[in-house]
Amino acid sequence: MALAILKKILEEVEKQNINQAELWDLGDLARYLKMSKSYIQHCIIGKNGFPPPIVLPTTEKKGAKRWKSKEVKDWANKFRI
Repeated sequence: MALAILKKILEEVEKQNINQAELWDLGDLARYLKMSKSYIQHCIIGKNGFPPPIVLPTTEKKGAKRWKSKEVKDWANKFRI
């Protein structure tokens, strides 16, 4: 019972952090859109007018992709029924 309550509290804290974050990584996108990272990578990013990432320089060739939270939220709201 106590573990379930702690898990709910953690979920709420994560949601609040996501809503306040300016830049989102793939994990943040997955949590916000309630989809798997794999699905987002293969079926969402680069399609349907999804916002382009900001690519931060890293030691890896491809860099670290981040998305502006406001742009992602605006994109998602376009699909309201």
